[in-house]
Amino acid sequence: MPHRRGLFTSAQTSGSTVVHLAMKHLQYAPPGRPRPADSTPRRARPPRRGPLMLSALILLRHVAAESADRLTDAQSRRAWALADFLQLYNPTNLLSGPGSACAETLGPLAGRLGLQSTRSPDLACDAPKLTPAHAAVWLGARALRALPDPRRTTVVCAEGPVLAALLVAVAALDGHDLAHHAQEPADALAPGGGWVLHRDDGRLVDVKPLSVR
Repeated sequence: MPHRRGLFTSAQTSGSTVVHLAMKHLQYAPPGRPRPADSTPRRARPPRRGPLMLSALILLRHVAAESADRLTDAQSRRAWALADFLQLYNPTNLLSGPGSACAETLGPLAGRLGLQSTRSPDLACDAPKLTPAHAAVWLGARALRALPDPRRTTVVCAEGPVLAALLVAVAALDGHDLAHHAQEPADALAPGGGWVLHRDDGRLVDVKPLSVR
């Protein structure tokens, strides 16, 4: 019988030796026997992380000059421009201060998303006769009561002092010191201005100014 090259060296190789060499070469294990351990080191897989619970709290000043004003045509166009941008966050809650300007500012966004905005007296700008610092604390603490589950993306439309107080209150609640901001949040927000508070599993991780052209 002719010789073969490769795994079998000669025709005289016994049957048991052939099986042994083949099993060793192919790393084959018969049924009931464990497969020989592979000496090649394998890189461990990183542990799988659960789905991220990312959400946002969007603090938006109404687009009118005063909270009780009805929107002009130019201000209505501004509200529609805000809706074009804010719908990208896919909010599930729309909260409005008691003034008509807040409800009308959120109107286009509510129509785009098929939602209704909820007016909350806790987002009003009136406060007891306290020092400015104490009044801000009072406004922020009251506004916190209006917020839903922090893992849900929410748009809050109110007046500047309420939004500034609410920003500080949320940051304090989550232990975020706002240190990376160049200055403290200002009460005098421009119409349509505000902040986007980014959250991970309901906790504040970053704050960005809201800027829509």
